[in-house]
Amino acid sequence: MSAGHSTAGTLSRRAPLLDEHEVRAAAGLTMAIGAVAFAYAYFDRRYGPLQAVTAFFCLEFLLRVTVGLRASPVGVVARAITRGRPAAWVTAGPKRFAWGLGLCVGCKLAGALARRGRIRVDDACAQGACEPEARR
Repeated sequence: MSAGHSTAGTLSRRAPLLDEHEVRAAAGLTMAIGAVAFAYAYFDRRYGPLQAVTAFFCLEFLLRVTVGLRASPVGVVARAITRGRPAAWVTAGPKRFAWGLGLCVGCKLAGALARRGRIRVDDACAQGACEPEARR
């Protein structure tokens, strides 16, 4: 979505907008999913959920950055959760920047887990996009 913004009544700029409620719902869902996966890894030494969530988050944030929140799986659930609530429109720039950071952190996390033998790189990243650096 976009809305026109005027500067001095003469210029018009169109900026993409996002519903803040959807964004916050998606962030909460993402945090909950990640916390459950980390709990399994930490307390039960079961790394399968963490492995799956790492791959899912890489895809999730890639979709958010390139296509938008409405195209991501968590975004679809967040939109369903916030349906019927009046939208609180905010500009998309800062959110996309944060999602880009999430994508980078996800790839770095996958690399760190691979170096420790907790996951295989081919399981976490498509075509070795997160190739781990050699251990020093």
